[in-house]
Amino acid sequence: MPKKFLRTIPLVLLGFLLFAFTSLSKDSDVHTADYYDVNVTRLFKEGNYAGGYKLLEEGLRAYPTATHLNKLMGRYYYQKKDYNNARFYLYRSVRADNANVEAKQLLATVEETTKNYSSAICYINELLEVNPYWKGLWIKKMNIFRKQGNDTEADRLLRRLVEIYPDDMSLRNRLNGRLEENLANYRKNGNSTESIATLRQMVNADPNNMENYVVLSNLLLQSGQRDEALAVVSQGLGVQPTNRLLAEKRVGILSEQHRYAEASDFIRAYQKAGGSGLTEQLTYLEEESARSAVTNDAYTMYARMYDRTHSSDALDFLLGTAVARGYTTDALFYIGEARKGRGDDPRLIYMEYEVYKQLGNTRKALPLLEKVVELQPSNTDAIDELCVYRLAEGVDMMVAMDYLGATEKLNYVIQHASDPETVKNAMNKKYTCLFETKRYTAASSLLDSIKTRFPDSNNYFARKTQLLSSQKKPEQALAMLEQLLNDSVSAEDRAFYLADYEEIAIPYIKELIDQGTTYKALTASENLLRLFPSSYYGLTYAMTSSGILKRHDEFDLYANMAAGYYPEDVDFSIKQTTGMMRRGEYRRALNQLTPWFASYPNDQSLISAYSGNAELYAQQLIKAHLADSAIVILDSALVHDERNKTLLYTKGLAYESLKEYDSAHHYLSYYEPSLMEFDDHKLRLEKIAAKGMNNQIAVEYGQARFGDQDVITSVASAGYTRKGKRNGYTATLNYAGRDGTIQGADADTYASGGFGLQGLVKWDREFNDKWTANITLGAASKYFPRAILQLGATKKLRNDWSAEGHLGIRLVESAKRDYRWNVTNDGQAAWVFDKWSTSYTSLVTLGGGVARDLETHSYDGKLDLMFYNGKLCFSAQARGRYYPMETRWLTLWATAGVGNAPEASILDSSLPTVFNKLNTNVGAGASYLLNRNITLGIAGTWSTFPSSVNVRTGTELEPVDVINSKYKNLFNINASLLLTF
Repeated sequence: MPKKFLRTIPLVLLGFLLFAFTSLSKDSDVHTADYYDVNVTRLFKEGNYAGGYKLLEEGLRAYPTATHLNKLMGRYYYQKKDYNNARFYLYRSVRADNANVEAKQLLATVEETTKNYSSAICYINELLEVNPYWKGLWIKKMNIFRKQGNDTEADRLLRRLVEIYPDDMSLRNRLNGRLEENLANYRKNGNSTESIATLRQMVNADPNNMENYVVLSNLLLQSGQRDEALAVVSQGLGVQPTNRLLAEKRVGILSEQHRYAEASDFIRAYQKAGGSGLTEQLTYLEEESARSAVTNDAYTMYARMYDRTHSSDALDFLLGTAVARGYTTDALFYIGEARKGRGDDPRLIYMEYEVYKQLGNTRKALPLLEKVVELQPSNTDAIDELCVYRLAEGVDMMVAMDYLGATEKLNYVIQHASDPETVKNAMNKKYTCLFETKRYTAASSLLDSIKTRFPDSNNYFARKTQLLSSQKKPEQALAMLEQLLNDSVSAEDRAFYLADYEEIAIPYIKELIDQGTTYKALTASENLLRLFPSSYYGLTYAMTSSGILKRHDEFDLYANMAAGYYPEDVDFSIKQTTGMMRRGEYRRALNQLTPWFASYPNDQSLISAYSGNAELYAQQLIKAHLADSAIVILDSALVHDERNKTLLYTKGLAYESLKEYDSAHHYLSYYEPSLMEFDDHKLRLEKIAAKGMNNQIAVEYGQARFGDQDVITSVASAGYTRKGKRNGYTATLNYAGRDGTIQGADADTYASGGFGLQGLVKWDREFNDKWTANITLGAASKYFPRAILQLGATKKLRNDWSAEGHLGIRLVESAKRDYRWNVTNDGQAAWVFDKWSTSYTSLVTLGGGVARDLETHSYDGKLDLMFYNGKLCFSAQARGRYYPMETRWLTLWATAGVGNAPEASILDSSLPTVFNKLNTNVGAGASYLLNRNITLGIAGTWSTFPSSVNVRTGTELEPVDVINSKYKNLFNINASLLLTF
């Protein structure tokens, strides 16, 4: 059997090496992040969401911060309508790469879907900063404003989009629809002013829709604004000169104003342009005009006069009257007539501007106004009018993010407007432009100017602190805000200042942490929390800083505060368990973390915290000899973190503690050693595998000799052990051979030569994780103790200590020299050696010891009391072991002892012994695990004790026995071989 087994050892080693190589090959097959990105995308496109999700989970475990993988996981959860998880992974994607447009766009959609409209708008604004001409985003932003209930901002944005994209009919139709909806609401509520304003917008938005002109003119007529109604009709006819409905409307308004001649002239012009109908109206008007002529209408008379004479006075009258009455067509005609003779008269140009303004034709009105200002730089009315236009242009440019162009327009308003409110408005908008273009010095100067010129400005401090922060002066900004908060301010102002303080403090603290100035970061965090105790990020950074500085009490304080303010936040609950872990309260930490898995089953921070506590708690239980409970805890963690190799390794340690070595080997093999650890870990697994084998054969050979004699005494032994789960059985056969006479004995050796055999059987029993016991029985022919009975028990204690006790009895042989009186032939007489007298005496041993087993070393000591021939003797031994490698494949040990009786192993090995004399011994040895099947050992001891023999002198009648003693050294060396299978 042993030979066959030895022949299989190379095959087993080869198989183990192939397994290890295969495992390493698999472990080295690490995919790149791009691999997961491409393949998960492909699987999702094919509709294989389950397969894609599984592969994506694997990728995120290897690359938890990969922006594209987090984006894919966010998209997966978005399609599943799990918006909380979708937001979580998309935020991680954006946090890892703020330029991930797709993730940010989807994140905006998630926020819109979950009605977090403000957050959605923030993400859209960030996207628009990169691509300001992304029409779809502008439309999305407008729709969110609408959902938010901010119709004013949505309508303003819609009008601006129509101006930017005039050819987009969908936008134009949307604007028209919105205007119609507003108009219906205003008319339903009887709000004629807003109805008229809305209709004017509808006319400007869709100039070709003649119905809008008609409805607007009707509303104006109903409100008594006849001239404005006539102007609107004239505006419509300017677009479609032959529109009969508008023509009839103009004729009707002129008739009501008794302007028959003007109406008749219009009809003729209308018919001449190709318009149909109105002949009957023309006849009627001519009759009425004739009747009206009797009344000598001045306007008509001057018109006829001007036609004949081109009188300057008549022209002035016609010009003033036409403008005053809203005769826009006549007004433009007479202004043109006047300018023929008077050139660029500012008054005429301004009149023309007013006509076009009345018509809503800004494109023609604005150049005229600019011309007036150019000709009359001191004309404050014209300048103020132009400032209104410039301000509106600036606002439009700001909407399109053209801040430089907007600044130019706003500068004009600031320099030339006479209305303080207009100037203030322009200065505030210019500040925004300067800030957005990072011209902070100019912005700061402008802000101070606003404060000086308008002391009641209520946003000065907020802007000033924002500027200081942007200029990398956050400490000054925070100091200013703190001073404001310490002053008596209203509750509303305090809320604003606190928000500003937090907005500046958070990036400042983060930057301090990134720079490594942690003490400063902690102080800044504490200042924030002093003013704003519930600040989310203030609490977060306070914990981060105190954690880095190892100020554990402060960390726990902030963690408890955070959990109190935000009981629904899983991250803060996890932070609380950090302190519990540090204090060794692992069970409490696990109880707190467990309920969160119902809501956050895939949260990696939660899983990591739970796994960490479970691992440490399991290690604590293993040390307390509660390995079964440790496995339960580890399994609860592996449910959520099934591939955590540290947990699997710790589970292997638990099984090793339970002596379930097959399971221990399986789980310990999950450990991934470094290149330097590889050989040691391999040998550790070999050792565990060896412990899991049920059969052992131990072979030992020892030699001993005295220092003053070149005589070697040897002992050999062979033993077999069969191990079960709780029981172990060992049978050992010892052999000793001695030099000496075949019969009898000589004066130096009491025993005759030959050999002796000893048989031993031992039963080991493990009752539980703490208690073990053993019993040993033995018998021998000679040299060894004739009989042995020994009982022993061991208990494991706390902190890696154990205690043992034993009681044994041995039947040992004792001898002394017998002498006889001898008379020689020559008459000489003396006492001479006759023979050795031997007897068997009981040796009772009662002893105990303690031991402590640590990771890199262990030590133990024992004390034996021996009762022999009515004498009480003792033997004390101390031993220390050292394991150079964590796996303990190599063990080095040293021992030392003292007593007035020999150490028990010397007795059992049939070596020379002496009682009731001082004995000392030292020794050292080593054992080496060659592989899982073979362990080699070597040991050597050096014992020093006195040797005593009795010598008889004197007369026959008066013998004298003298004991001669001297110290002798005994050197003993043992070699051992342990085969496990």
